[in-house]
Amino acid sequence: MPDFPDLFDLKKFGAGRFSGRPAIAIPTGEHEGGETGKTADEVIRRWVGVWIFEEAPELGRAQAIDGEVGRGASGWVAVVEWLGDALANNVVDIAFGYALARVIGRLRERKAAQEAEGKHGGFMISRGAAALLAAAAVAEEFDEPGPLEVEAVEEPSSIAGWGVQELSYVALEPWIVLLRKMKAEVRYVVVVMPDGAIGGQLRVPFLDFEAMFLHPSRFDETTGGG
Repeated sequence: MPDFPDLFDLKKFGAGRFSGRPAIAIPTGEHEGGETGKTADEVIRRWVGVWIFEEAPELGRAQAIDGEVGRGASGWVAVVEWLGDALANNVVDIAFGYALARVIGRLRERKAAQEAEGKHGGFMISRGAAALLAAAAVAEEFDEPGPLEVEAVEEPSSIAGWGVQELSYVALEPWIVLLRKMKAEVRYVVVVMPDGAIGGQLRVPFLDFEAMFLHPSRFDETTGGG
């Protein structure tokens, strides 16, 4: 049977990529390991700018926290996370998805500018961020007004039944996001890359009696929604 990471204590691993909160890890290279004594807040303000704390008020207050990046001997990474109710009760308001998509767009512009100067400008998103970005992509592609229920957000290896090896931010697999709209009896399947890019999406109608027997959202176990 698949070994999903839903039963992990996310109060302990809340800064990892499986967090149900929208979050973005900003590896900086120079500051990994925290050897310079800089705080996550200082690193984000220097390497990204204060705008990231102000860009998406719809998502609630943004804060910088310590996270980990890489497999095995993980390094330190600064993470920005939003503390609002963007995924309350596992339901995504499309406006929240668009708000985070705007942040990702600005980070993509920063990445291009940094790489043009030979500097690292990459970033990685959390599980919660993948859900919001998937909703925004669905709204754009299928003219879907929302809101949408988050049915599941998993990595391919978890779906295949392999145990999760680490909770750190790593860019090895995409997120597979399942969103559903009960009234319309439709499900959306969205592939979201580790940097928030959309790899593909499908709109699939429910089967004849599916709505009568649907299981509750798996995402509920990690977000504590409700």
